[in-house]
Amino acid sequence: MSARVARLRPHLALIALVAAGVALRTLLMFDYRPAAISNPDSGRFLHFAHYSNGLFQDHFGPSGYAAFLKAVRFLTDRFEATIALQHLLGVAAALLLYAAVRRLGAPRWAALIPAAVGLLSGDLVYLEHAPLSESPFVVLTAGCLYAAVRGLDLDGR
Repeated sequence: MSARVARLRPHLALIALVAAGVALRTLLMFDYRPAAISNPDSGRFLHFAHYSNGLFQDHFGPSGYAAFLKAVRFLTDRFEATIALQHLLGVAAALLLYAAVRRLGAPRWAALIPAAVGLLSGDLVYLEHAPLSESPFVVLTAGCLYAAVRGLDLDGR
């Protein structure tokens, strides 16, 4: 067995999970049907991000997601790119959860559980596939959790 394969062997389950999560998201992107129609919040976010003069005109919704949409639109005006970015954020959130659990000293199999939920949960994948604020929120929450775990002094690690 080569040294490269030996190094990858402990991570094969995580690699397989990430591959399955990416494959699921790729299938959704190829069979793209915007989920924007199914949620009234999506239309409001899109309106205030693209057609409004100010981010803070919506008194009932958060302006952070509209700002996120404006930032993405600055880079590209393709709506599919926004959804693809949200899918990437979902994969990143799952990897952050895996890393946080591993950093706490849990075995690899235990850290795979939150990663599998993040990568394969239909609810989370649906939320990534719609213009809703949950995708950036989930990755920011996972990032904060990872940062908090990193901030713990676990025997000087």
